[in-house]
Amino acid sequence: MSTQIAKIKGRCETINSMDYERAHIDLTRFWAGTENGRMLQITISDFDRFAHIQLTQKQVKQLAKVLKNAFNDDKYPSE
Repeated sequence: MSTQIAKIKGRCETINSMDYERAHIDLTRFWAGTENGRMLQITISDFDRFAHIQLTQKQVKQLAKVLKNAFNDDKYPSE
């Protein structure tokens, strides 16, 4: 069984182009068995393509920490 957590609107860059298309990220929590426990699947999709990644709770915490500081220029200076 899985649980839809959120849908976030965004955009994706088209292949070999600087153009952008509408896209969204779906966040779905699911049970991955006793070895992995609950996991989060992040699916990025537009109208005809999709890709997904599955993360453990520990990996989600690592990602959350990076995302929290993503716009902090002191932590991640721009080029």
